[in-house]
Amino acid sequence: MRYYSNIDEINLLNALKLSYIFSFITLAIAFTFSMTTFWSKALVLVRRALVDERKLLAVVVFGITLTELILIVSGKVTLQGESLIGKDKQNLEVNPIVALINPIACLAAFIAGYQYASTKNKQILLLLFIQFIWFFLWGRRQIVFFSFLVFIGFYFDKKIILETLRIKGIQRVMFVGFIFFLVLVAANFYQQLRTIGGVAVLQNVSLQSLQKVFQLYQSSDSDELKNASAFNLEIRALSTVAAVAHYEKLTSSRSILLGNGEEIYNNFLKSTPSNFFVDKSSILVMEGLASKLTNGKVRPHKDLGGTIILESMIDFGSFGVVLYPVFMTIIIIGFWWCLLRIGSSIVILWFVIALLYSILSMLEGSIGEMFLAMRATIVVVVVYTTIWFMRRIMKGNGALRYDQMA
Repeated sequence: MRYYSNIDEINLLNALKLSYIFSFITLAIAFTFSMTTFWSKALVLVRRALVDERKLLAVVVFGITLTELILIVSGKVTLQGESLIGKDKQNLEVNPIVALINPIACLAAFIAGYQYASTKNKQILLLLFIQFIWFFLWGRRQIVFFSFLVFIGFYFDKKIILETLRIKGIQRVMFVGFIFFLVLVAANFYQQLRTIGGVAVLQNVSLQSLQKVFQLYQSSDSDELKNASAFNLEIRALSTVAAVAHYEKLTSSRSILLGNGEEIYNNFLKSTPSNFFVDKSSILVMEGLASKLTNGKVRPHKDLGGTIILESMIDFGSFGVVLYPVFMTIIIIGFWWCLLRIGSSIVILWFVIALLYSILSMLEGSIGEMFLAMRATIVVVVVYTTIWFMRRIMKGNGALRYDQMA
């Protein structure tokens, strides 16, 4: 609320109404989609991949986790994501390995959870621990996302709700409760590190920086840290609603321009690989585009605490809360149909998890998360197709050599 002192109570009420409308439409579409043959076919292919390709998936999980560990140990990824030490903050270039691994880390978390539940292999717990550190470093939301992915992987094809009070069922409930407790502790600890300034210190991973953060943490007042963390959670939620209210007031005054799809288009450009197709630093999204369309009424470098709801309003005003869910549904179904035509269980497994992760990210992100999931899926399709062709060629050569020997 600190940046939106000019909004009225009516704007806040309208913001809540728009948020409820967006949520209702999205949930209604999701429920309807879950009843279609698209979803049932996808689940069949996901189960087939998890069972038939378990050895390949185990190698994939190990490869992703090993790469994560190397990036962490080498200091390329630190607290709050990729290290910015020695980089030009005005023109950041993402490490290509980080750019490759981060979007597919969600797949490793889901598969590791599923394979541990299926095999009870204790070595998988080590992989899950490394993955937890990776998600922890990227932020509070990612800790929750990691836990959710592991949870659905662990309980995939299992009953979660107790029909009768059995020992095994009670153990499951206790396990879920314990994991939930750990998630809360980890998220709270991360927020406290941010509060004492540990994030800036730990951008440079070293023994000295770890000692400095530990000293800061030990010397801080525990009650003050708790209050600051609680305030941050409250103000973040209020800022998100207030941002929608602020923009609702601007649109109702009819003194600003609408993006009319420019936010969607710019996010699509942002999701293209590197700067090969376009200079991404020149592309305006969210606060930057809002500042341009409102002639500076929205400050370009101020974090609005924006969500996809705000993004929809930047493009189409209040009507955007209806258009955006419909547009995303059309894009997802079209992309899904193409993947089902390919018929690869591995590709479908990847897209289901990537889409789920992007939806979670869009809760406090942008439509660009969906485009990133699709971009990564296209890479998976290309790799899958290349492997398929290589197998066909090798089989063909083998048959030729056999005929020659005969």
